[in-house]
Amino acid sequence: MAQTAADDWRVDPWMPYRELLHVVEWFYNPDVARPDGPAALRRLVYAVEHRGAVSSRHDIPRFLAELRSALHDPGRVRPGALKDAAAYTDEDDAAFLVRVWCDIYPDRPCPLGG
Repeated sequence: MAQTAADDWRVDPWMPYRELLHVVEWFYNPDVARPDGPAALRRLVYAVEHRGAVSSRHDIPRFLAELRSALHDPGRVRPGALKDAAAYTDEDDAAFLVRVWCDIYPDRPCPLGG
């Protein structure tokens, strides 16, 4: 598979929103994720937030901060990067990000931008 500008996050450790992209690829991309990916992410976030668990693979606090920031302004994430990482079928990046939030926090309001 040829590298594209949207793929930069895979090789550049300083790429903005790298952890967000890494996590959504791991839990949402049908070529990578297990069938219960969104539910597994919800369990992981819960364990980190409520039990003090630490993931050896994902920086969950950083992921959540990047998710909140991207929800506020989806245009901050490099165009095409979320679609590339998650291979989502949602309408656009904003709709996908809302779905991720609702998968993690079904009972919390989504922190959308203005």
